[in-house]
Amino acid sequence: MVKIDQLKKHLDTLQKAQAAVNDAKKAGTSIPDSVVAALKKVREGTKVDVKPNATAPAKAADANKTVAANKTAAATKTDAAAKTPAKTTGPVPKRAMMDLNGKFKASSSWDENWKTPTLDSPRGVHNAKETEGKDQWWEVDMPYDSMYKFSAMTLQKRGDGCCAERIIDAVKFQYSTDGKTFKDYNNGKYVPTGQKPSDPKEAQVKFEIDPPITANKVRILLDKSHSTVGWYTGRFDLWAVKV
Repeated sequence: MVKIDQLKKHLDTLQKAQAAVNDAKKAGTSIPDSVVAALKKVREGTKVDVKPNATAPAKAADANKTVAANKTAAATKTDAAAKTPAKTTGPVPKRAMMDLNGKFKASSSWDENWKTPTLDSPRGVHNAKETEGKDQWWEVDMPYDSMYKFSAMTLQKRGDGCCAERIIDAVKFQYSTDGKTFKDYNNGKYVPTGQKPSDPKEAQVKFEIDPPITANKVRILLDKSHSTVGWYTGRFDLWAVKV
């Protein structure tokens, strides 16, 4: 195999030999023996091993790998998109009382100062003194007998900062579609609220109602087995959209 520097030497020899041949022809003389010997040496000793361009196949291989990777990524993305359910769009739930004009009712109240249940209330709601330990309920009535879908509830402690250790850790729901009769939600099962004694009074604990309740009126049922005391205090709101 001839290296590049050897090829350069042979090329230089050939160029010199050609010049000597041209001079001999012009002078009408024979080609010098030294030139003939040099040409013979180049012809016998020079064997060029030309290698194919390795860069081009490598680039082609890399290009093929890139194309294959892109196809795989595209297929994976398409497959993931097919498996991921499309996000549904629709009305965003709002607070039933604070935003949608729902009206509050209660089975009892401590006095007139404890009938403001909304999350921005400086006090909240509190059942009557004589009902301690008895089952109670809070109710939200939506306007104009319209139907709403209730999907969550937010519960907050009373606004005056007193008795922060009192919590309601689970509730039941009832609902009415005709404004007169109430039915148990989810066969009367309790729904955990997530409220904790360590929560500050500003903490708004939101939990899902799943499946949602479609109704015009919703009651939140309260009992001592899911409260630290028999007096039920706090602030709250339901999240709903009109249907």
